[in-house]
Amino acid sequence: MKALLQFFASLRLTVVLLALSMVLIFFGTLAQVETGIWKTQKDYFESILAIWAYPEAWIAYDQLYWLRIPMPGGYLLGGMLLINLVAAHVTRFTLTAKKAGIFLIHIGLILLLISELLTDVLSEESQMPVDEGASSNYSQEYRENELVLIDRLHADFDTV
Repeated sequence: MKALLQFFASLRLTVVLLALSMVLIFFGTLAQVETGIWKTQKDYFESILAIWAYPEAWIAYDQLYWLRIPMPGGYLLGGMLLINLVAAHVTRFTLTAKKAGIFLIHIGLILLLISELLTDVLSEESQMPVDEGASSNYSQEYRENELVLIDRLHADFDTV
């Protein structure tokens, strides 16, 4: 158990996870050109495993169309970084006045990772268009479709 805790608290693991995060961001940025920001975000950053495919628009696609690069997704990397940071605190850090700054930075990073996950899982995104001088009582989602049936028999109100 102690060896497992030492592995997860390792600075080498931190460096590897940060390097893999940079690789994921690089390939996710390249994929945005082909698939758009929302699909790329879902496929690369909101997944356990991401697979980068050689883009059709690039040169030598005829020869490299088969090229697929698997890599850990954002959920896996973020979760591992969170475990790494907590394990490092448990094994190495003691709260003293001299190390208060490092402690605060690491607590901030832990809060950042947890809040990003909670925002991704629990949030609902929509837009509320309001023209100048007008009012609005609804918001709309541009990425999802909804079928609504409205009964307009009554002049005073609509039944949805």
